[in-house]
Amino acid sequence: MTVPTVIEENSNRECHRAKWWRLHVIGLTVEQLAELTGYSTMAIYLMERGINSSGHLVKPWAWQRYKMACAGAVHGREFNWS
Repeated sequence: MTVPTVIEENSNRECHRAKWWRLHVIGLTVEQLAELTGYSTMAIYLMERGINSSGHLVKPWAWQRYKMACAGAVHGREFNWS
């Protein structure tokens, strides 16, 4: 298991916060989160890198949609990765 760097832990970048949340807050694998959200594993890997399938930065509306899917995946638990 790779331990996040200090930069990733304290970063304001959405992609690092999303990955930190998945690994350390809810403790799910990419495959488990994909099953719960309906996102493909590749889409989750790309979101956690902050890029889309074209290699461009993820747009704010796409982050909002992804956050809502993740919040739905933890139904009943508090959701906050910021």
